[in-house]
Order: sequence, then structure tokens, then C-alpha cells
Amino acid sequence: MSIVASRTLPRLRLRNVFLRRTDWSGADLSGADISGSDVSHASFVGADFGGATIEGTILRGADLTGARNLKVEQLQSAVIDEATRLPDYINRSQLPVAHNSKVRLQDRNENGGSADSTREIITRISPPWSGDQLALAMAEVARDYGFSHAASFSLPSTDDVGLATRVLHSNWSPAFARGYEAHGLHKCKIVVGTLQTDPMPFVWDIETLYGSDEPDPTPAARFLLQEGYLAGVLLPVHSMTSFRGALSFAGAKPNLSEQAVAELHRFAFIYFSMLAAVRFEEDQRNNLLSARERDCLKLAMLGKTSSEIGMILSLSEYTVLQYLSAAQRKMKAENINQAVDVAIHHGYLT
Repeated sequence: MSIVASRTLPRLRLRNVFLRRTDWSGADLSGADISGSDVSHASFVGADFGGATIEGTILRGADLTGARNLKVEQLQSAVIDEATRLPDYINRSQLPVAHNSKVRLQDRNENGGSADSTREIITRISPPWSGDQLALAMAEVARDYGFSHAASFSLPSTDDVGLATRVLHSNWSPAFARGYEAHGLHKCKIVVGTLQTDPMPFVWDIETLYGSDEPDPTPAARFLLQEGYLAGVLLPVHSMTSFRGALSFAGAKPNLSEQAVAELHRFAFIYFSMLAAVRFEEDQRNNLLSARERDCLKLAMLGKTSSEIGMILSLSEYTVLQYLSAAQRKMKAENINQAVDVAIHHGYLT
């Protein structure tokens, strides 16, 4: 699945971010800066690269067929493999080739947390587990790695990148939480779209993602600058039950190495596994949905139609629609997709 980029993106600034499998076909990238970003397996067919900066960009398996105004000099420090398709006017022999090389994230120093400290924090969570314990553990990990802000999100359950993330736990102040939502940061299309479609960590900074160094920054960028929310990492977790979540760690230019990002990603998987167990227990006590309503929503979550759900559960289609309608009312949702999203958020489908 790919993210489709806007066709007109002159002077785009997206340095050191993960945008794999993005569709940039025909895009105007003149003057854009995507240096240091991972755009492996992306399509740049017919894109205009006039004056674009792609220093250190990872282009493994990318398709640049028909790209315009691309010069050999722009590609000298890019990571390009033999699977990358180049325009006819580019001579591959003049380019550096990366054969299965290990490409590091932007290398930052090793100060801060460690795998040992993360494991120690996890082992201190004593059963029975609770959401409060997990929230405190997340905040402690954030401090160990030099972050001031930590949060866990559930992601939209559909492919609509315009839908919003939902905060599950955070160490945010009430004022920051209100400002984050008021400025629409919970539904940033680049962030939500990337987390929905790519299971790898997303390292970002405020200049490249929100354009804070532009002459006239957006209100959202000014808000984040004021709050010290300057750089960080987003760590997606995609489960086999179609649940999508992510941990977010951010702060004032934290130092992150590739190893640190990997350790934090492992913590994200442990966090969401423990959260699933907590939600399962809460689900048994507090679930608003009946067993049949849960069954129908789970199958709807997997893309089954009402008639297919009826066949699987040996129910009439009319009865299935009644269960789905009841579930939608209980979730106070506008449609079934939203009802699934709300039910996942509350742990009713675990």
C-alpha cells in the first residue's frame, strides 16, 4: 500500500524521515529537500527534480523512469541499488551503488537510555497490570532517553489518511493536549498516512516535518516550538487483529542512534502487548457490546460484508444488520468503520 503525494510540491522540506512506497509520480519537486530520507520503493515516474536536494537519500528499489531535470551530481551521495530504475539520460556507471548496505538513521550520540534500563522498567510492572502502570512506564522510558513528551495512539482502522489518531496514554499537560488537537496535529496526513502503511519507525524533526524554519511558520509549528516539541520518533505497531497503534516520543532535539530507535520500537511492541492484556480484562468487565455485536464488528473489521458475516455466523443478513446497527449506536459512531475504530480504541474487540 502506498501514500500518494500531492502533485505540486515545490520547495518541499522532508529531511531524515521515512516515506517508503510513496507515490510521487508526476510531482513537481523543484527545489525540494528530501535529503537523508528513506523513500525506498517509491515511484518518481515523470517527477521534476529541478534544483532538488537529495543528499544521502535512500532510493533502493525506486522508480525514476521519465524523471525530469535530474542530474548525476544530485545523486552522488544518494543510496541507490541496482533495482532502482533511472531516467535514460542518467549513466548508472557514474553513480555510487549500495549493494544491501546497512543504512543508518541519522546517527546521534549514544547518551540516554539503554535496552537494560528499558527491560528493568518493564519488569517493575507487577501484575495485575493496569493502564496507569503502562503510562508511568512509558513516561519513565521517555525520561531515560531524553524525551520530554510521550504518548501512545491508536491509529485509524481505514485507509483514509484524513482520520485522526486517538491518544490512549500520555504525560502531556492538559494545555498541551488541547493545543495539539486544536492545531490539528492529531490528524496530520503525513504522520497518519505513514504510520498506517509503514511498520518501521518514523524519525522526524520540526524543521523538516512542520517547516518551523520557514519565514512565516504555521500556527502549529509555532505552538510546537513554544512547547519544546522539536524532534522525536514515532513507533508503529500493527497487530494481527487489524489494530494499529504507535508510541510517540518527542522533546528538545533528543540524541537518537539507530540502536536507541530499535530499543524503543521493541518497547512499543511490549507496551501494546501488555495494553491488549489490560484491555482484555477491562473488556470482560465493562464491554458495552454483546457477544454477537462483537462477533459482527470483528468480521466487519476484517472487511466482510453483512451477507458474508451472516454466512459465517449462520445468521440472516437482516439480523447481522441489526447487530451492527446496535453496535454503531452504542459506540456513538456515524458509520460502521467508525464504530470499529471506537471499539478498538476502547479494547472491546480484543
